[in-house]
Amino acid sequence: MLAAAALVFAAPASATFKKEAPNSCIDCHKGLEDARLREPVALWSASVHAEVGNTCDGCHGGNPADTAKSSMAKENNFYAAPKKNEIVQFCGKCHKELSENFMKSEHGTTGEQTCIGCHGSHTIRRISIDIINEEKCSECHDYDEAEKLKNILQGLHGKFQESKSKAKMITGLPTEPLNKELDKVWTKLRQVRMISHTFDIPKVETFAQKTGESIDQVDIEITRLLDVVR
Repeated sequence: MLAAAALVFAAPASATFKKEAPNSCIDCHKGLEDARLREPVALWSASVHAEVGNTCDGCHGGNPADTAKSSMAKENNFYAAPKKNEIVQFCGKCHKELSENFMKSEHGTTGEQTCIGCHGSHTIRRISIDIINEEKCSECHDYDEAEKLKNILQGLHGKFQESKSKAKMITGLPTEPLNKELDKVWTKLRQVRMISHTFDIPKVETFAQKTGESIDQVDIEITRLLDVVR
């Protein structure tokens, strides 16, 4: 069973991530009479997947360079749509660490929620703290825990952006070492975002606190350099 799943969800060899490449999937679907089959193209075209060049085959397999019918041939590993219990693994082809963290959460272990519940399917948008909101979260449960998570992430991002803005004010001094430190902090911040998909508030708080301390250390150096140039 696992071997079969691994085969089904293996990253398609034909995925090119090129916006300019001919794509029989898009050309065919956007001209179909059935609105249900046309809609995915319209939704996808406004998504971050389209923006970065991840086309239909990046998720569904197939060979978009082939004819519409041949592109869905078995040898092209075409997979139309995952069942609900397959969605996390489906998205995990590209978002491995996020999917692993998600499966540790109550959302994942109960199977009650999947990636598309918050992020959508064809309408995937750039990550934003606003994805966590009372209207969406309250469809399934109280907003309290989700709000805590949002506040942690929002506070950390705000703190980092404030330091980054201050760093841009430094003139006349070499800032490459400082920028490298800011990059390291950004990596830690991204890790907190990854861990947030466990929805384990104490764990997220622990990592957020350590990242906040790293931001404080960099901010001390930024302040020192600003004092020098003033």
